[in-house]
Amino acid sequence: MNTKIAVLGPQGTYGHEAGLKAISRFGLGSDCEVVFVGKNDELVPTAIENSSFALVPVENSTAGVVSAAVPELFKLMSRSSQVSVIGELSLAPSHCLLTRPGVDFNSIKGVLSHSQALEQCKGSLLQLGIGERISVASTALAAEMVAKEERFSQFAAIASGVAGEVYRLKVLSPGMADRHDNRTRFYLIGPKDFPADRKIKLAPKKIGIIGVNGRYGRWLKRFFEELGCEVRGSDVDTELSNRAVIEWAEVVCFAVSLEVAEQTIRALAPLARKEQLLLDVTSIKTGPVTAMMEAGAEVVGMHPMCAPTVKTLRGQTVVLTIGRLATWGLWFHDLLCNLRADVKVSTPEEHDEVVACVQGLPHIAILAMAATVRTRGVNVLESLDFTSPFYKVVISLMGRLLTQDPKLYAEIQMANPHSLEFLRTFRNELDQLIEVVASKDRATFIEQFQASRDHFGPVALKQGFDFFEYLIQMLVDLAEANSIRLSFSQDHPGLLMQISQAFADQKVNMSIVHSSWRNSCLSFLIGLQEPKFSPAVIAAIETIKSLEGATVDMKPSFG
Repeated sequence: MNTKIAVLGPQGTYGHEAGLKAISRFGLGSDCEVVFVGKNDELVPTAIENSSFALVPVENSTAGVVSAAVPELFKLMSRSSQVSVIGELSLAPSHCLLTRPGVDFNSIKGVLSHSQALEQCKGSLLQLGIGERISVASTALAAEMVAKEERFSQFAAIASGVAGEVYRLKVLSPGMADRHDNRTRFYLIGPKDFPADRKIKLAPKKIGIIGVNGRYGRWLKRFFEELGCEVRGSDVDTELSNRAVIEWAEVVCFAVSLEVAEQTIRALAPLARKEQLLLDVTSIKTGPVTAMMEAGAEVVGMHPMCAPTVKTLRGQTVVLTIGRLATWGLWFHDLLCNLRADVKVSTPEEHDEVVACVQGLPHIAILAMAATVRTRGVNVLESLDFTSPFYKVVISLMGRLLTQDPKLYAEIQMANPHSLEFLRTFRNELDQLIEVVASKDRATFIEQFQASRDHFGPVALKQGFDFFEYLIQMLVDLAEANSIRLSFSQDHPGLLMQISQAFADQKVNMSIVHSSWRNSCLSFLIGLQEPKFSPAVIAAIETIKSLEGATVDMKPSFG
């Protein structure tokens, strides 16, 4: 089956022209078929329905943002979507003056085109002395009418060069637009697994961060600066005040602690301007979003479902609670594309209730298990000698949690109004299980076990089982004796190739490669098919040590 790309039709429009350029630019294949739809809001659904491509116009340098496209684009960022934005294309409309063969400038009686094209070519038409102008539904229709209707045989059409090819008209003048900086930006929508450079340019803005010295404040500052934005921030120990930051910024990010977030936002909201965008990154949404909505600005609540210790949010989940979003919609979408996270759109109330389950409940369960280990006096290191893969994962969850800031986890529990509901239910379920075990009531235990299994359903159970099996297999692979860890303070294109080449030159085969960011360094955990202290491996290591910012650990930890 041939690849297809949906564009705004009919045949011969600038959407058609852009579609042909997208096929070439993104390598969609010479057999890619262009299909035409009648409305902008049909483009994304067409791509979703057919798991194919679509070219969506999102912004024009003269007319501004195509606001109707933005809500559809947000839908593509969820983990469940099979298609996503995979690239952008910028195109200057080729306003050509098209005529039938044999018609020259002196014999043109008038011109047909879409009203916007006529307006954009007004000066050029005056210079040519073409007076009569007829507005029609599209530039492509103008070309068709000139080509096929005898009453317009001495008329010209302003349309794309593609329209000239389709209707066999000659290009009398190729550059009719009065302004040559008029460009339209398109997003290419396509299957998520399509290989492409997915960089979306983020228009640089002035970013203000309230709480700039906190963990997420520092993370956001680095992220925005890497994208070319100017960033200023305030905190308890900065010279800049909150007022000064808000008065200067175009986008204001609240990254203060959850404990003071709502009251801080409510105190500063009156300083915001209508043309600003307000964001927050707290783990509770109802209070902060309500406080931001008291300002006249546009408002989005964000909750990255991970700690700000990660290098990137790629593959992480960010929950959005959109309070008010219009003129900033496309810019915010571009921001999310650069975050490369999976997006879940929710209401503040739904967010807080679900987060009490997916965050608050697991945290309490893990803390309760850790407290049980402590109270029973279990030697944790010794217990690992008895470990099963399951227990090792549980211990790793305890370790992950206990190395974090306890104040943050206290606030997550105590600021969410839904936490107690889940914790009380958890306590009741645990009490019932204790009674069942104490009474050796196997029938009830099995009945409750099966009831929970039925509630989860086969799809969720399979996903959970497969993910756990993947983790276990990865742990087994990485824990083999001939493993080393290579760390680099800076990443650069071709780094892994340089590492591979160093081992290949010594005829050493790498059996396993796992990469991650650890302590702000890019880390490679590598399994080797040769003893790691052999002369060949040592020689390869010496080559790798010469790379910029490289360190080597011959006895890496796996816990």
